[in-house]
Amino acid sequence: MLDYSSAFRASLSAGYDRDIIVWNPYVRSIFYRLIGHDKPVMNLFAAQNSPEIISADTAGRVKIWDIRTLQCLQTLEARDFSFSTMCINPSRHEIFTAGKDWHVWKSVTSGDNDVTSKSGIKDVVFNPHHNTWVVVAGREVSLWSAVEAHMLAHFEECTDSDITAITINHTGRQIILGTASGLISV
Repeated sequence: MLDYSSAFRASLSAGYDRDIIVWNPYVRSIFYRLIGHDKPVMNLFAAQNSPEIISADTAGRVKIWDIRTLQCLQTLEARDFSFSTMCINPSRHEIFTAGKDWHVWKSVTSGDNDVTSKSGIKDVVFNPHHNTWVVVAGREVSLWSAVEAHMLAHFEECTDSDITAITINHTGRQIILGTASGLISV
């Protein structure tokens, strides 16, 4: 995993070694190592215009770090489900985790759970233009309201093979999908 904090000019990397590495892009050595996960880190985000770094490991733990103090501020733990992907909604201070079920962490309280797909969620992207979550599972795409936490639309058999990557264009009006067979769909 890689991300960059433009506000603090720091590159971040993480992976199977369980630590988050903070790099100064102008120096060729490690600036600092954030230690706290006991399982491999599978997701990493530097919150925009914020000192927060958000990481998630394969055990279902989400950690919120402060890049200024290089300390863990909070640990969130998914005790009754595991997840395979995570994204953040900075305007509402939410962390969205998904696997077979999904969970919205609102600051220190959690939102409602619901089943999106029986095949397991592959990826999730937040669309700030429409305040929605775009959820990908297998060959399906679902749109969820970030405000009311309910499904707005569900599309099945969107592609010829499983969707492996998703992004939203700069206007927020087009969803771009990548598939296991190598095709890109808009």
